[in-house]
Amino acid sequence: MSSTPTEQLYLSLQTAFEHFNRELFDNELPNVIFTMQRKQKCMGYFSPDRWASTGIDQYCHELAINPTFIGNSSLLSTFQTLVHEQCHIWSHMKPESRKPGRNGYHSKHWSKKMEEIGLMPSNTGRPGGKKTGQNMSDYPITGGLFIEACKGLIKSRSFNIPWFDRWAEPLEGYEPSPEILEYLSEDDGVEEQGISRQIVSMLSTPLAELMSPAAEGIFLSSSARSVPTKTKYRCPSCCSNIWGKPGLTVRCEPCNMLFCVSE
Repeated sequence: MSSTPTEQLYLSLQTAFEHFNRELFDNELPNVIFTMQRKQKCMGYFSPDRWASTGIDQYCHELAINPTFIGNSSLLSTFQTLVHEQCHIWSHMKPESRKPGRNGYHSKHWSKKMEEIGLMPSNTGRPGGKKTGQNMSDYPITGGLFIEACKGLIKSRSFNIPWFDRWAEPLEGYEPSPEILEYLSEDDGVEEQGISRQIVSMLSTPLAELMSPAAEGIFLSSSARSVPTKTKYRCPSCCSNIWGKPGLTVRCEPCNMLFCVSE
């Protein structure tokens, strides 16, 4: 019996989760509930014990992935996001990391585990950035466990993301570095050259281009779109200005006029 598109998409995430759990975390991590969340400027996030089961005393973590970026990003960046959040799950499980602090803060405990499994934490996404903080990115360590686990998943031919957003946007700062591309291109002999080329293509090419290079109706953005969070409104009579969320209907009481969007 064929599965539904929903099952196909979420099964791909579950397959990757189980692979990295086995290869990088010794199967320590519990299963999660995956959700798709279009949170601005965020590739994904972890929310502990967000879900409760009906009828039994059981909770489950949420691991969210932003579908806005998947189609126009490489598999490598998607894997980075997944493993980044898996490190948060691992850190949450350890008593020594459970200290009061800001929500979403990337601690030294989390940072150390990231390095251990082959992802270098960096607030800039590049070498030299801070390793802890509120808003953090990361980049693969050449020859690290993460890159080897990615190669292993592609070689196994057991993974693909079958669906992606047709209006996908790129996530700046997640492009594979020349050093990583060179490392992925290395092979152990003539018989491995085809596999190496496949790995480079699979991990570094935007998903939509990789899966549907000639497909019609795919509208990939060349740069990340900035979605305004506030809009300026002006009273057409007294010219008073206010700021608020997009789509507001507001009236100027002294003039009895509706505010209009100010250019």
